[in-house]
Amino acid sequence: MIVKICANKSINEAKFCLDAGADIIGILVGQEHASTDFVNKDTARSICNFINHRCDVSLVTHLTDADEIIALSKYIGNNIIQLHSSISEEEVEKIVNALPDIKLVRLIHISTDGNIITDLNKIKFADFYLLDSFNLKTNQVGGTGLTHDWKKSAELIKRLNKPTFLAGGLTPENVSDAIKIVQPYGVDVNSGCKVNGKKDAEKVRQFVINAKCKKVKGIIFDFDSTLYSGCVWGEWGKYINKYFHETFRNNADELMKKYDIKDTSTGFVIATITHKELGSTKPFYEYQNNNIFQHDLSDFVYVNIERLRRLSELYDVFLVSNSSPNYLDYYLDLFKIDKDMFKLRLTNPFDINDLTKTGCYKKVLDTYHLSPNEVLVVGDSYSADIVPAINMNMQARHITHVNETNQIIEDLIAVIEDNNE
Repeated sequence: MIVKICANKSINEAKFCLDAGADIIGILVGQEHASTDFVNKDTARSICNFINHRCDVSLVTHLTDADEIIALSKYIGNNIIQLHSSISEEEVEKIVNALPDIKLVRLIHISTDGNIITDLNKIKFADFYLLDSFNLKTNQVGGTGLTHDWKKSAELIKRLNKPTFLAGGLTPENVSDAIKIVQPYGVDVNSGCKVNGKKDAEKVRQFVINAKCKKVKGIIFDFDSTLYSGCVWGEWGKYINKYFHETFRNNADELMKKYDIKDTSTGFVIATITHKELGSTKPFYEYQNNNIFQHDLSDFVYVNIERLRRLSELYDVFLVSNSSPNYLDYYLDLFKIDKDMFKLRLTNPFDINDLTKTGCYKKVLDTYHLSPNEVLVVGDSYSADIVPAINMNMQARHITHVNETNQIIEDLIAVIEDNNE
């Protein structure tokens, strides 16, 4: 389930939305209708720069002039635009032509009794739809705190030919029921995560948990930086950093051709090029087999093993890594993480012919007969871990430190244990 937290007005708000696991951060710029959630373009740009591609950023605007919207989007740096329903399709076409890489969200306004106010026949350009409540009394569009008839929304979504978000009066308390009834592609919240008019970090966290975790049966952890945080490569890592910054970053295509490296994960490309540039003639996985992984455990902060074991008793838990099997087993032994906690341990690309995380994820789904929306992917790389998961309609949480992993583990355990009380 894709989760969008809308109306972020500061970097601090964006941070706790990101930390909670939001997939999309919404920023409102260009006000024409009643709302207290808009910010200026400079604030929006600073928030977008802070996010730095760690999740998607949606520019939500009431503007209807294409040239204004195009200039605004280029300045802010967002990758999604949510357009107001009153914009003409001629203006939308200009945006599509000028910003071909930007995804467009088109609003469909629903009255509280479930009647469709928007003329769907007039919408020609859309990547996503968003069903939202419209307050006829105040002329407020979005952030109304009003729900609409979810059964009618479910019927409408079945007729629509695009992925559709549900919004309107969603809260941490009702989002699970809403998802169960409507079965949307994603959910969008604004006022439901506020306390006294301000976005509340705990409400955001609970909203994400209840939106993403109620259906979860399996969890895929990306090992590197997700189950531990700290130094990994030791002395050899100095060379990786050297070649990454001084060589790889500027000559990636040339070096990949030189060493006949096909389409594969970024980490594997960097490591393979590095050890060959250092003069090794052995394959990377043999190079890793050398006794080079000698570390003091004080270098690391790693996962709460007792709670990870409890998690493995409640869910199917899987482990993937951009590394060799020896590398993975070495660190599991180092941290005293029992291998039997994991239903599958997959090293990419050594265990999977497909050299992307997509292959690992597909292996998990196929082997354990799980549907994509029943699996949560927890990873530290947005591009390598999270994007493939989202593209496969899996749930995903992007983390930056193992402490966040420990919080996710606690949240997942609580979902089961609280339901059993």
